[in-house]
Amino acid sequence: MIVNFHREFRKAFAKLPTAYQEKTVSAIDKFTKNPRNPALAVHTLKGSMLGRCAFSVTANIRVVFTYQNKSTVLMLDVGGHDQVY
Repeated sequence: MIVNFHREFRKAFAKLPTAYQEKTVSAIDKFTKNPRNPALAVHTLKGSMLGRCAFSVTANIRVVFTYQNKSTVLMLDVGGHDQVY
């Protein structure tokens, strides 16, 4: 799977503490190897975020993304649950 990063994702990622950055990188690696990994709790979003998906990095940290095609995703945002939703 090919992963692209939106500039807003890069900005949000840079603001995360180092420990969360490392966990995010690890979660993205898991996602690229198996997008259906149950540990990530991948789910589609509703309402104003319809068409986007998210997965969990920690109990509070989420990565929001969208599929660009079957083999490519665009990471849109990362941060606390209340920040990204």
